[in-house]
Amino acid sequence: MQDQQSLLAFSDSLTSPLGPLNWSTSSDCCSSWEGIGCDDNGRITRLWIPGRELTGYLSSSLGNLTSLSQLNISYNFLTGVLPAGVFSSLSSLDIVDISSNRLRGNLSASLPLGSNLTSFNASNNELTGHFPSSICKTSPLLKTLDFSRNFFNGDIPVGLGRCSNLEVFRADCNYLSGELPGDIYSLRSLVVLSLAANNMNGTIGEGTLSLTNLRIIELYGNYFSGKIPQDIAKLSKLEQLLLHLNNFSGSIPASLLNCTKLIKLTLRGNNLQGNISTLDFSRLVQLQILDIGHNSFTGNLPQSLFSCKSLTAIGVASNRLSGEISPNARS
Repeated sequence: MQDQQSLLAFSDSLTSPLGPLNWSTSSDCCSSWEGIGCDDNGRITRLWIPGRELTGYLSSSLGNLTSLSQLNISYNFLTGVLPAGVFSSLSSLDIVDISSNRLRGNLSASLPLGSNLTSFNASNNELTGHFPSSICKTSPLLKTLDFSRNFFNGDIPVGLGRCSNLEVFRADCNYLSGELPGDIYSLRSLVVLSLAANNMNGTIGEGTLSLTNLRIIELYGNYFSGKIPQDIAKLSKLEQLLLHLNNFSGSIPASLLNCTKLIKLTLRGNNLQGNISTLDFSRLVQLQILDIGHNSFTGNLPQSLFSCKSLTAIGVASNRLSGEISPNARS
């Protein structure tokens, strides 16, 4: 059976302190091999061996598993370069998780991926090169795309807009630069947008307000500038807005305090200003963390802030605030 032989070739390059995989020619791969699932025709459809402490490299023999729909080799110690075009013959892939290994090289050389793909996670590796936005051309059904904690560089080119079903997009902790690509604002299903800890610039713009399903925006640790959109309350599902350590200016839009599902709001280390005394925090009943430190805010801490009973942390250091902390803060 070709699938079985391909898996054995794959396992030849792997070792583990937990002991070898129980893959052997003396047993049936579909009924007893660890992490393997098959269809009714005996073709391997699932290779699921996360957290197995495997060391070694990825064999190109994986490309022979042409019925594979689920691949998860995350949280191991796999090294080396992804084999060129390893995914190109795997047209049935639905889920690919190669995260938390030590894989390196240019990811684009291992593409394309099939049109059935809905989730691709390559985070926490050592992958390099330009951001592979072309992935959405061949895999337009993607819902989750995670390239965080790698070494991708350069601008994010136009192309993400082809992934019209995308819900989670993470590319934080890389070396990406430039502005947000214009077609990102067409991703109306987007729930998570994380591009933190890169070298990106530009503004978040009014186009962001069309992404009304956003719950998490993580753009901290970049060079974004401009003002926070005045009508940000249109993002009524927003739970986390993390914009700290950028160059944002202007004031906190009053409409932001109508985002009643906010749990975490961090604006520390920007160029924000304005009198915060009149801001009404009373509707933010779920707010747990507020950090507006290291800006140029003036005025007193608003009395309404102390009605946020879920608050566990407040940061206001290095501003120009005055007055006293209300006795209500203790209750």
